[in-house]
Amino acid sequence: MPAGYSMPGMPSPFAPPQAFSEPPFPYYVAPGGVPASRAKMLPPSNSRGALAPEPAGRASTLVPDEPRPLGGKATAADASRASTPQKPPLAESKGKRVIEMPAEPPEPYMVHGFNEPPVRNYCVYGWGDYLYWWVREQTIPSVLTTGTGGQLLGRPDIDLDNVTGVRIMVGTWINSRNTLGIEGGGFYMFERSATATLNFGGSAAINRPFFETIVSENSEIANRLQLWGAELNLRRQCCCTGTGCVGGYFDMLGGFRFLDLGEQLTVSNQTVFGTAPVLLSDATVTTFDSFTTHNKFYGGQLGAETGWVWNNVWLNAYGKVAVGINRQNVLIEGRTDVIAPTAPLGSLTAQGGFLAQPSNSGRFSRDEFAVVPEVGVNVGYKVCENFRLGIGYTFVYFDNVLRPGEQMEGVAATRPPLFFLGQAGAGPTFTFRETDFWAHGVNVRVEVSY
Repeated sequence: MPAGYSMPGMPSPFAPPQAFSEPPFPYYVAPGGVPASRAKMLPPSNSRGALAPEPAGRASTLVPDEPRPLGGKATAADASRASTPQKPPLAESKGKRVIEMPAEPPEPYMVHGFNEPPVRNYCVYGWGDYLYWWVREQTIPSVLTTGTGGQLLGRPDIDLDNVTGVRIMVGTWINSRNTLGIEGGGFYMFERSATATLNFGGSAAINRPFFETIVSENSEIANRLQLWGAELNLRRQCCCTGTGCVGGYFDMLGGFRFLDLGEQLTVSNQTVFGTAPVLLSDATVTTFDSFTTHNKFYGGQLGAETGWVWNNVWLNAYGKVAVGINRQNVLIEGRTDVIAPTAPLGSLTAQGGFLAQPSNSGRFSRDEFAVVPEVGVNVGYKVCENFRLGIGYTFVYFDNVLRPGEQMEGVAATRPPLFFLGQAGAGPTFTFRETDFWAHGVNVRVEVSY
């Protein structure tokens, strides 16, 4: 080795790494394409100070100090080496061992063990449904009979065969990897009503369930229903696999749910009596009875949703269960108008009807535990990247609810006295009569995302 390239007590910089007992210079690591100012200094790989072996496949360049003789004057060999083209050393790399590394690849997208982009590669999403549902029928009390305890003539068909409405949901992802989001919305079923008219007459054998000898009666029974609800949920993506064209996902849902079910059943009658009973002889009695129920549910909700995308076809299914309190409300009211000959009764107006009498009229409410599960499935076609169409099915169940038919039927079974005539006997009393409710049907969906 030429003189001047080392000093007494200092190892030569050209010696192999294993020849050093102490590391004379640290590694100077510079990724390919990265300025020297951003290069990283790597510490030795063991406690003895030995330099770590160079990684396989990575070229290394030794950049020594400029050689100078001990006397400080340049030699002919120095001039010869200076004329030979050399790769310029990196900035601040003088006297250091340099390893040039290729540029690092971008960090893969990792979602709970999957290293593919998400199937749902959007930030904001929402959908709207047109709903066509069927609801559970309720009990309708009888209006007329033939003879005492005879065949029922007055159980009208006023069931609500179907209801229509809309459902809207809007959501957004709130983290950079689209694994945690918040969404809210609800559905609204348009008010639905049905009316039936019963006309009987010309026979003294036609009876009201409460008394006999009715000559004729015109009855109109109306049924009204309205259902709507709202919810607010957090959505957590548990797993997601595939790409934007083919793949699936599984999400957990949790949040708050509200549900409102309101119904009303009214009965309007115009009754003409014969010669008996004596007080109502040849009288015309007009009555109005109204039973209104309102159920308001407030509760926490948990659920799950899974879906799959295959090219332009998509499919999802979900299930949710809400547990909470149902605020039950009942309003019962009635009125009676009597037009009769001056003797013996005459004309009068009184509060209360045949079913809604003073003893059971009023407003009643209480809180009861309730459960509201919901399941659904949807399938459709992706028209473009941010627009999808689909159809689906939904089933919603609501337990421990009050419905007007059950409240009215309980009163009719007691055959209450004619209170406005001063008949003896205790009037009907109010009792909460619970049942359950369900609605199910199809939906047509339009979904957008951005």
